[in-house]
Amino acid sequence: MSAFTLENPAFRNYAFATGLLGLKMVSLNVSIISIRVWNNNYSTPEDAIFPTIMNTVTFGKWSKTCDEKAGSYYIHRLNAALNHDVVHVPMLLVLGLTWVATCKPSQETSFRVFSQVVVARYGHALVYVAGLQPFRILTHLGGLAAAAEMAIGILLA
Repeated sequence: MSAFTLENPAFRNYAFATGLLGLKMVSLNVSIISIRVWNNNYSTPEDAIFPTIMNTVTFGKWSKTCDEKAGSYYIHRLNAALNHDVVHVPMLLVLGLTWVATCKPSQETSFRVFSQVVVARYGHALVYVAGLQPFRILTHLGGLAAAAEMAIGILLA
């Protein structure tokens, strides 16, 4: 049996965790876009045409004026959380796939490790947006502990 089929419980856990992490990153992106559109707070000049488009689509009922400060706090925090994911999630996915292939973890072990990764990444985003320390570093370290467990397993395989 190939390590990369859904018949392999460890790969199934990996695939599910990958889907959850992808969904979280998409959700962060949609949140950023929604706040920008709702507040007419755009990151580039070419995006400022959006209110004109919305006025055309809504027959002039889109009356929001551009407010560069509105939503900026949350836009900054959500962008930072998304950037953190862009840096760390690919590493976790590569480690996870390699770990499944080389270590052949049990269903229980893979569930524990991938659950730890998912909970840590979701928790990190939530506490990052809320600005809560020391919880941000604790959730980050939780994800790194799972990554270290996978990396050590790979090296010892």
